[in-house]
Amino acid sequence: MTDQVARRRSRKDTTGIKAHYYLAPHVRELLTNAAEASGLNRSLYLERLLLQIETDGTLPVLSPTLDGTEVRKTAAA
Repeated sequence: MTDQVARRRSRKDTTGIKAHYYLAPHVRELLTNAAEASGLNRSLYLERLLLQIETDGTLPVLSPTLDGTEVRKTAAA
């Protein structure tokens, strides 16, 4: 472990909107760890992740049930 303070990159502009969402603790931990490893805050990491997925096509429409693993083949509106 080092004494160096980690610097997090965040947006300099304020063109975004505030979004509130609830995550399971395990999912929040996954998001936090991935964002920290990338040197980004959670919000910016999530934004870039979604934009990267979108460049491959459209975001998948997932099953509305928590235990469902099926992915619908229709595009999100």
